[in-house]
Amino acid sequence: QHLGSWGVDEAVAGWGGDAMALYGSPDGREEFFVYYSTWDSCGQAARFFDLAAAFVKARWPQIDRTAAESTLVSWTDGSKIWYLRRRAKDVLLCEKLRADTAGEVVTALWKSGKTPFGLARPIADRDRKPFEQWLSQVGRSRSGNCDK
Repeated sequence: QHLGSWGVDEAVAGWGGDAMALYGSPDGREEFFVYYSTWDSCGQAARFFDLAAAFVKARWPQIDRTAAESTLVSWTDGSKIWYLRRRAKDVLLCEKLRADTAGEVVTALWKSGKTPFGLARPIADRDRKPFEQWLSQVGRSRSGNCDK
């Protein structure tokens, strides 16, 4: 699917590094994508954040926005979560997280850093909080040390 240029040349100016991963279940039936990037300035991170939000919605027009703030956007299709967050110069994009594990996965990813990249420990399949409950408790209050 061709989605146009999206101003990519402007968006990648100030790119400071990244890590990406595709996680999947052993049977290949489920997968989610993670892209964690760092930018030279908060302004460049904000520019990429805005571009990524537009790209996600264009790529998956069927998903519904569940949160929208200056540093946070999330969407759902009912069973999967798309999460985009900027904290200072870092931007984390997760696509197609399971709704019952999204909060725990996002928390682990923010804690993991980009080098080495990955989850520090397996995520247990018990005591899940619904994503919206997790987001209301911890997801909306942290924006890093840049102005919104």
